[in-house]
Amino acid sequence: MAAYKKKFVVADAGANALWLVDRKGNISTIGVLPRHPLRISKAAAESQGAPCLEGKTYSFEAVPTDVVEVGKDGWLYVTTQPGGPEDPSLGARGRVYRVDPKTAKNQLIARGFAGATNLALGKRGEIYVTELFAGRISVIKKGKVKPYVTLPGALSVETDRKGNLWAGTGITGPSSIVKISKRK
Repeated sequence: MAAYKKKFVVADAGANALWLVDRKGNISTIGVLPRHPLRISKAAAESQGAPCLEGKTYSFEAVPTDVVEVGKDGWLYVTTQPGGPEDPSLGARGRVYRVDPKTAKNQLIARGFAGATNLALGKRGEIYVTELFAGRISVIKKGKVKPYVTLPGALSVETDRKGNLWAGTGITGPSSIVKISKRK
């Protein structure tokens, strides 16, 4: 959930949507996130025990997986995972979208994340993305995705005023909050 113009935006993993909720509890739809189509290879079909799916294209639902972030541009930013399997058995298929809350238009920012569970917006337009199954935080700068820091069990990330990252870990081991100092 994120505060937005005296209302709240909620990412709903069950509905694959972003909702706008006012202080009286009235709910409206901002937008539904697009499906993740995947052509099923022979290896993928066999790994899932479904050889009959080889060569078929299946449209997995886009499941929002984090707290929505509101960008300086007024758009909403959110990570998604495919509706299953979300582990890397069919490849790294997590995505980052931005959604215009006025028109419901969405734009794919980047794809190819192994278990995208959260994102944070940096001061200079960078986007930090946790990748649970890759054990890292990646960064998107000027449309390019690069690993930023190795962090096993990375689940959540936020930035502070000084440009440092704060990350939460813990699904595959002990839980922790980690400060990652700003890089120059």
